[in-house]
Amino acid sequence: MRVTVVIPVRDEEGSIGRTIDDLLAQTRRPDQIVFVDAGSRDGTAAAIAGYALTRTLPVRVIEAGAAFPGRARNLGVAAGDGDWVAFTDAGVRLSPLWLETLAAAAAADAAADAIAGDWDLDVISPFGRCLALLDAPTDDPSSGARRPASLVSLLLRRAAWDRVGPFREDLRSAEDRLFLTALAAQGRVVRAQGRHARWRPPATTGDAWRRARTYARHNIRAGLFRRWQAPLLRRYAVVAAGAIAIGLWTTPLAGALGGLLLWMLLLIARAAKALYANRGGDRGLAGNAADLARLVPLLALLDAATVRGTLDWLILDAGRAAGRS
Repeated sequence: MRVTVVIPVRDEEGSIGRTIDDLLAQTRRPDQIVFVDAGSRDGTAAAIAGYALTRTLPVRVIEAGAAFPGRARNLGVAAGDGDWVAFTDAGVRLSPLWLETLAAAAAADAAADAIAGDWDLDVISPFGRCLALLDAPTDDPSSGARRPASLVSLLLRRAAWDRVGPFREDLRSAEDRLFLTALAAQGRVVRAQGRHARWRPPATTGDAWRRARTYARHNIRAGLFRRWQAPLLRRYAVVAAGAIAIGLWTTPLAGALGGLLLWMLLLIARAAKALYANRGGDRGLAGNAADLARLVPLLALLDAATVRGTLDWLILDAGRAAGRS
């Protein structure tokens, strides 16, 4: 088994050394590492080259220009010479057993097309933890496993990429979800044991806003409106209908106040659901109450960012999409 690790990077000059350190510490060393610079405005590529040379790692840096992650990964796979490709992202911390665990699972199942590694959260603040409760819910609270829906930790047979790929190159988000959905339908995806990667969510409200806004726009471009925006619109349609009904039965002011109350109850119910879905990390009554109080305004922020991203799509993309159809 010859494994190429492919990692898209952009403006990672300050953190890329940790990524290389993690790869250097692997108990099963990569046969090749391909970093694809997707338009960095800092010294990321030079930092990789200088750092890698001092560590004698088999590193290659590809300058992709301004590119989304899908194009960066496609270029990385095309440049690799391994029969397996391991994917992760810049900023993800990898334990020394990361690649060994994925490779062992592949060796144990000759029919596997991909090995999905589970991952943990690398949170440094209460805000980050609450954002992770919304962004990275567990599939099964009893086991704590997450569904394979991203490329935080994945080992893929190169032949499977040739068959299912390439990744869509016009999307800032959801290109990994679309690829993994097609892969699951056409091939065999096996889960590896343990969690040997740690993903860090956005650290500030500004970062969370920009991410949610961008993802909302590009998820519509990916054809995921029914999964992303439609549930949100249905919730707010119920709130609006309730406010109108209260206003008709009483007064417009009472309707507005009733709508505000229904909106708050909706946010609280969704926050409580997120806490329940992640109850494997129960922090006790006081800790959960504090998280609930943080989740409510965070949900309001992300809902507003989703609406703004949807408007972005209407302004920037809807006309072109209609023209293509």
